Amino acid sequence: MRLQNIRSKWAPATILFLLVLLTGCLTQPESVEVAPLPTLAVAAKLVPETPTPTPENFLLPTFTPIAQQLVVPTEVGQFVYTPIPTNTPFPTLIPTATRTPFPTSTTPPTRTPIPTNTPLPASTSVAATLTPVFLETVVPRPVGTNILFNPSFEDGHYNQNGVPELQLPNNWGFEWDTGRTGFGDEVWDEWVRPEVRVLPKSNVPSSEHNDFFVDGDHAVKIFKGSGAISFRFSQAHQLEAGKYQFTVNVYPDVIKGYGSNGEKIFADDPLAAELSFLLNGSQTAWRVVEIGERNRYAFVFEISEPKTVQVALVARGRFAVENNGWFMDSFSLVKID
Repeated sequence: MRLQNIRSKWAPATILFLLVLLTGCLTQPESVEVAPLPTLAVAAKLVPETPTPTPENFLLPTFTPIAQQLVVPTEVGQFVYTPIPTNTPFPTLIPTATRTPFPTSTTPPTRTPIPTNTPLPASTSVAATLTPVFLETVVPRPVGTNILFNPSFEDGHYNQNGVPELQLPNNWGFEWDTGRTGFGDEVWDEWVRPEVRVLPKSNVPSSEHNDFFVDGDHAVKIFKGSGAISFRFSQAHQLEAGKYQFTVNVYPDVIKGYGSNGEKIFADDPLAAELSFLLNGSQTAWRVVEIGERNRYAFVFEISEPKTVQVALVARGRFAVENNGWFMDSFSLVKID
């Protein structure tokens, strides 16, 4: 009884649900276009055609390696390279000394003037009683007051006429010859302007200090490479009447070449280094000096009245050797009577 009541109660609802469900299933879905499957013939064309194997196709390919350059690394710091080529200098001509006199018609050498900052004597006349005497190599240093200014070249220097190659010690003047030497007719038989330096010991090897330096830390070097030179190194003073001695220390560093170990080969011609003195235009005879040795020379003169006197060391190297050099130090001018 009770079950029947339930069935009768829910029967309409159940029937309604079933009707709705049935209606949904009978509804047609939206149409979807589907591409037709390819036929067997079309599908066969989609597969790439594989050629029928032939005997040639069964040959295995051979391996041909790509050519490579074998690179062997070097150790650090051991790289090998080809240096950039350098210019090969033209060999320096070291002329042989000639003694053939040059024709007398040749213009005589000209002399450069003494710089204006070096006082010139008021008169270049020499007293009749002047008797210059050229002393021997070894002479004593006279006792007395040294009249010269800056005698050992320790009191500074200047560039004569503003030329850097003419570095003169203060209070000293310098002249040089130019033109044909008169000792030969070769192209190198011509005077050229020397160079002058005031050298400190620090710029010279210690092995040569005893050769070039006599007093103090500076010496004067007058030189020229591959050129003949003739020069005058002077100073002027107002002197009273009396006898005087002018003393110089020189080292002719006249080199004609160098050995395999760099050692100097000194010129062996005695005329490669000559020296004389000049007093107010009056010059003593030329004298050969020892090359590669330190020499002390003195010049004694006498004046009968007070006058301005210009005294000079005169030197020359007549041959255009590899290095025409003169080192000088510790000069003095002393009244001896």
